[in-house]
Amino acid sequence: MIPAAQETQQVKTRPRPGAALAFVRTTAIVMMSGVALTATARLAASSNPPMDRGARPARPVAVTTVAHTDAEGASVVDLRPDHRGVAEIDASRLGRLAVGDAIDLSPRADRASERFTVSRIGQDGIGSTWWRLDSTEFEESQAVLVERRGFVSAWMQSPAFGNDFEWMFRSIGRGRMIPTPKAADLPGCGGSVTPPMGPEPPAELARMSGLGEEECSGCGALDADIAFFYTPLVLEQVETNLEATGGDPEDAPDVIAVRVAGETARATVAMENSALPYGTRLVHLSMVEFDEDGENFLGRFAGTDDGDMDEIHEIRDEVGADACSLVTLGDGGAGYCGVAYLGNGDSPGFAFSNLVWGCTGGLVFAHEFGHNLGCCHASGDGGGCDDATDC
Repeated sequence: MIPAAQETQQVKTRPRPGAALAFVRTTAIVMMSGVALTATARLAASSNPPMDRGARPARPVAVTTVAHTDAEGASVVDLRPDHRGVAEIDASRLGRLAVGDAIDLSPRADRASERFTVSRIGQDGIGSTWWRLDSTEFEESQAVLVERRGFVSAWMQSPAFGNDFEWMFRSIGRGRMIPTPKAADLPGCGGSVTPPMGPEPPAELARMSGLGEEECSGCGALDADIAFFYTPLVLEQVETNLEATGGDPEDAPDVIAVRVAGETARATVAMENSALPYGTRLVHLSMVEFDEDGENFLGRFAGTDDGDMDEIHEIRDEVGADACSLVTLGDGGAGYCGVAYLGNGDSPGFAFSNLVWGCTGGLVFAHEFGHNLGCCHASGDGGGCDDATDC
């Protein structure tokens, strides 16, 4: 579980009428067991790191991305950084990958690649494609690769690369990424905020996208549709980061999109790992005017008539989103990676979360969305939860 950095006050905002979703309740969920990841400014480790337990010396492989065929005829993509710490890939090759094909991944130029196979391919509502990758070498290894408009991002966890178990391949332009390990000093979850009491949700339910069909939550829908929004400060930060890494600041919206698309893809994989038949699907992403002044970002995001981001509710209705998430550069001084309302499995008026940009890239959305579904933290982990819940 993500340890809570502090308890968060209850947010006093009334439920929105006509909200979108009655969530499917589940009896068990393990998706909350991960920790939030970050895109830090660090490059891969130096070229002469100590040999950690579980680390493997590099074998001679190309430092550029290639696709070829192995002895059994399966397509293979090799992806690892060069001496500068930059991994490059021809995104058009990814479109040829099929279930059962192989990908060799390494986040470090000085370490041998680990082989993964494609076990699932998914798509979202903004044009992204994602691949679930399972290791052929370590049971605990897994990766998710995402592509949109030629921009690629990835996340992996593996014991094969020393002390850094979790990595994010951060997009710095079309087909270019920098692998960065998860930071050790991230803040925790801001808690699951208990919403104030309100009216029962409306009988009219928004569509959910299951198997390409428009369905309601009560008639077999599998995926919750998610609308994401980000602030101008996030855009400015990404533009600055792109300039610093030799990228084009004009690519910032695409870099944000491929990273956010990974959040919903990994939430789906986390549910699948928990033997749940559900998932999340990104259906909208746009910038919202919010200068991140003051505090209580979550309450102001969810509020309908407080003058802050009120337009997102109309957008939510237009795209049929079941839940909404706001990505901000800061946390309003609260000291968290993410915060969300604690739902009850049937609380569309409070299906809102707030994520900090520097913590995205891993499982932070999966964690916060779990709160929306009614999942609390493990007993004793804090964050506004006194007891573990059966969500």
